[in-house]
Amino acid sequence: MILNNTVMIEDVMRQIRLSELTMVAGFGKSGKTDFVVEMAKCAVKEGKQKVLFFSLEHEKEELINKYIGREELFDIDDTPRIVVTEVENKCRACVQNYGLKMVFIDYFLLMEPSVPRCSRVEELKANIEELNVIAKELNIAIVVVAPLIHYGKCRRPDVFDLREYGFPIEDMVDLILFIWREAGTYEITIYHSRADGGRSVV
Repeated sequence: MILNNTVMIEDVMRQIRLSELTMVAGFGKSGKTDFVVEMAKCAVKEGKQKVLFFSLEHEKEELINKYIGREELFDIDDTPRIVVTEVENKCRACVQNYGLKMVFIDYFLLMEPSVPRCSRVEELKANIEELNVIAKELNIAIVVVAPLIHYGKCRRPDVFDLREYGFPIEDMVDLILFIWREAGTYEITIYHSRADGGRSVV
């Protein structure tokens, strides 16, 4: 998959690390599901092993028919409103059964917290915290999709757009891939929260 005239999906995948939580964020209709499916396909191709894909927005058959095709190395879970503890249990089983390394969650707003909280903001924050723990404990890379609110302005998304979540989510993930799709290609702004991080555009 070509992101622009020179950059390939493999270039972005090299940014993904085990034990870390990565977020793919973009406005509506920016192709977030398309993009994470391409990331998953790349992981399968490069690693020659299964990936676990939690599809909370699309049913399994729709995801396969519309986005994936008959990809045998996708382990797809389309449980609606899945609870974080269920995600952890499935990840743990897949690590034990076939050495799982990469997990994709499309998208994390549709996940339910392990314990109900006073507000949705607190629940989302708790979900991110738990996903971080899962990634580190199981030594897997977790990639979550996060939608951004578009206020009608035609512009590229940035960290500022994450304010709508009500907590500093950009400080709680290791890597953010901001998606902007134009003229049939993607432009990805990479934001690092790592100590060796920074910001770059591909």
